[in-house]
Amino acid sequence: MRLDHASDFDDSDAHLYQTTRRTLQCVARAAKDAAHRWIVTEFIRMCLFTWLGIRHTCCYLYFDHNGGLFHETKISRPLPPRYPRRVLHRIQEEDAYLLSLLEDLVPSFDARYDTHEGDLLSFVDNILIPEMNNVLDRLKQEDEAAHAAGRRAMGVIMFDEGENDLAEEDASESLDEVENDAVDE
Repeated sequence: MRLDHASDFDDSDAHLYQTTRRTLQCVARAAKDAAHRWIVTEFIRMCLFTWLGIRHTCCYLYFDHNGGLFHETKISRPLPPRYPRRVLHRIQEEDAYLLSLLEDLVPSFDARYDTHEGDLLSFVDNILIPEMNNVLDRLKQEDEAAHAAGRRAMGVIMFDEGENDLAEEDASESLDEVENDAVDE
């Protein structure tokens, strides 16, 4: 996964990009006052949480038919747990490294925002997204180094997003090779 700019999005991503930009503008307006600076920190946390692919585990959030979050006062009972206890424990173990990374990255980016000369939008575009792309690339390389051989041994074919056509061609060639090998024997 890479974080891209609007020019790299297809039409289906354009709405999400525009919505994110509007949210970013709202956050920037709300956080202009020093008393509301914490909003920027929480925005950074939310972005990193999402981009790292950490799963939300504390509750199941309800959304209305338009995709908007129901306010808690509209819910007549407490929010239900998102996962059964057994599954929750497994997810927390699996995401522990990413949560630790999140807790390291948030203060780092937060401090970088304080020293950034531009506005929040330029910080996101020029610092947060490019550096998170580096982090995501590093995580991908670490994952491949640690698990690629085992996955291949199990017969898993790995490919990047956008490589679907290439993977389908490789898979059909592999099937042809298997069929030809079977005929040769």
